[in-house]
Amino acid sequence: PGAHVLIAMIAAATHAMIGEDAKAATWASDVRARNPSLTRGDFFRSFPMKSVAARGQLEEALARRGF
Repeated sequence: PGAHVLIAMIAAATHAMIGEDAKAATWASDVRARNPSLTRGDFFRSFPMKSVAARGQLEEALARRGF
């Protein structure tokens, strides 16, 4: 339970990273509708990353979507 909203965060970040801002916004809205208090911190607690570079890219993409 709850994992699907985190997968939607991955979709929002991925679309933001490749410049598909409209799709990123749609996914971000979906996340907020399901769990408006979800943050980047929650995301990285659920999906810890060893790669500093990958985490940085995802963190920046999630921040652009307001997480």
